[in-house]
Amino acid sequence: MPRIAGEFGSNLISDPSAIYRLIPPLCPPNSIIYKQFASEGASLTTFQVIGLSAEDWDDRVSCIYYGDQRAESIACRDGRFAIGFSNGSIIVYYNESCQEATRLEHGDGVLVMELGSLAGLLAASSRKSIKVTRSNSEKNFMAWELPNGNIIKHQAWAESGGTEIASTLGRPPTVIKINLEHKLLAVTYRSLPVFLFDLETFTMLGTCKLPTSERVSSSAQIPITDFVFNPNPEVELLAVAYMASELALYDTFRLTFKASIPSECDILVASADGRTLAGGDSSGRIQIFDFDTLHVLVSISLPDYGVKAMRFSNDGLRLFDLRDCECNVWEPSALVRISLDETNSEPSASAIPFPSKVEALPIEDIPTISALPSTGDGDFVVCGNDHGGVILYDLSTGKRKCELYKHARNCSIRSIEWNEDAGIVSTADTGSRLQVVKIVKDAAKGWKKSAVVLDERLHEQVIRQQLLSPDATRVLVATSKWILLYDVVKKERVAEIEAHAQWWPWVNHPLRPDLVLLLEHSAIHAFKWDNLETAIPAVKLTGQEEYDIDYKHYATSEHGGKLLMKFVSSQPAQPAAAHKTHHISTLDLSLLGQSTVLRFTHHFVGPNTLDIDFIIGPSFSSFNQGSVLLFFTKHGWICSIDIDQPVPQETYIRHFFVPSHWLSGTEGVMARVTRKRDVLVVQRDEIAVFKNALDQMEYVNVR
Repeated sequence: MPRIAGEFGSNLISDPSAIYRLIPPLCPPNSIIYKQFASEGASLTTFQVIGLSAEDWDDRVSCIYYGDQRAESIACRDGRFAIGFSNGSIIVYYNESCQEATRLEHGDGVLVMELGSLAGLLAASSRKSIKVTRSNSEKNFMAWELPNGNIIKHQAWAESGGTEIASTLGRPPTVIKINLEHKLLAVTYRSLPVFLFDLETFTMLGTCKLPTSERVSSSAQIPITDFVFNPNPEVELLAVAYMASELALYDTFRLTFKASIPSECDILVASADGRTLAGGDSSGRIQIFDFDTLHVLVSISLPDYGVKAMRFSNDGLRLFDLRDCECNVWEPSALVRISLDETNSEPSASAIPFPSKVEALPIEDIPTISALPSTGDGDFVVCGNDHGGVILYDLSTGKRKCELYKHARNCSIRSIEWNEDAGIVSTADTGSRLQVVKIVKDAAKGWKKSAVVLDERLHEQVIRQQLLSPDATRVLVATSKWILLYDVVKKERVAEIEAHAQWWPWVNHPLRPDLVLLLEHSAIHAFKWDNLETAIPAVKLTGQEEYDIDYKHYATSEHGGKLLMKFVSSQPAQPAAAHKTHHISTLDLSLLGQSTVLRFTHHFVGPNTLDIDFIIGPSFSSFNQGSVLLFFTKHGWICSIDIDQPVPQETYIRHFFVPSHWLSGTEGVMARVTRKRDVLVVQRDEIAVFKNALDQMEYVNVR
């Protein structure tokens, strides 16, 4: 149950019945809940998820994703952990369930936090003030304004040492740590070693320096990124991380160097018992070490965001890492260490043996899906990855079938278009290369490459968008300088027009296959696919003036000829509102050319509880003869509205949600719906295929 709470807790709170309908198919096949409620013959629903390779739970217990909020600091103690944000808010969670306990408000960006062992106190510091509260109350016990705070004691430690520390006078230190048990203060400055001081007398005791070797010369000090004292009062050790090079261990009593290993840690944290050390770096990698020996216990790679801060739970069995907009909770088996009885030097019989080094598969070497087309018949889908590969996936299994062709390895596929009827795939990469390839059906592979139709390198231009015509005889390429039109049959460029300084999306007309549309904020233009000549004079748009429009995620529906978009109110619904109001709006393109003005229709009016992340696309409805629009919320729910219903609408439908850790990542979530009503969600190098998922329905009021 702790795994269920950590991964799906917020979804369970909003929909308790999900424990029966939705959660079992999302769990790994070897988990008890999957075997009992989702395996073949035992399932309580037709809802299925296929395509994922994980058979068991991994070491990540939970991922708490904050979307647009920026996390800055973390604290952990006595069954709770707290996250501080740049907007001044603080959220306190229960350690075991990873569910929210309370919210506090500091007022300014929270840079440093500590949870106290007495009465659940929480101390939080910003650049302007320090406030102490109870972690379950917003009432301040004490608060200090930092610019006016009284100085208890002042000591210029630069005067108490040699020439090295004297050179720091007037310079800000880069790292300072205090060890109260041994009454030590450690400080370092840029390009200088660690200086140790007696905390009572402020006299310098010595320095911690790497010995001269082939890697470290005597004339240059490697910059120090962080260091940490061993918190065990009986152990006098200091671990020091050197920039992109070493992790070293020093004896703070003898002031001697003990050991070092190659490592690239930027931040360090130690468990409360002093047995375990963790290091994180800007590439997103975490290494967990035995503190006494620097023996590597486990490595974790999660390259989307760099690690900003880490904390261990009190018992040392969980590690919390903080990244830019997420907090991850890890529980690797390597943290369950041999426990020695205080009166017996032999380990207990039930103890888990000291683990050998465990290396996670380097995720940065696994190609990640970077582009997904908007169409498909539901049997196969063609994807692009960040290693330049164009890959075919079989949606009956969700598994990778074959690589159709490849761009350069160091160029990620930025966009992909696929016309299945014509067998044409068009791909553009980050190196501004466009490839249009003919593929044909194959009995063994499903599809295979037949011929390269176009291979264009657009030097000194950035490809912002590419779009295939409905019959796949033309491809439009929007760059930073030009709008280019290519004839796929003749394999040549046939037209070009100068691009606007600001990018606007190009869209196929859902009812007129001979027209391509340019959507601007205040007007829509219609051009001929043959030669990019104007087909219909510009039509003014209204109804969008007070909104911000998401031009990256939109859809068109052949049913009724509508353009479907996400609008966000430019101002919060109320001055104190914590978030902006989201709307789904449609434009009736069947009227294009019949009027000089078209108006957007807003399906929800006024403030609402919708928290739309992006529009997925239209899908045929199984419960009526109309069409529905699928959208993805910031909380991971796949929802829909019936776009044929009268407006304003009072309800929408929640279908299912994805695991919380799928929401993380710099590129966000990619999702599509097929003609067979299967929903595809990308998970790194895999595609999760949700079958019969849209049959799961719960009506929700928008307010």
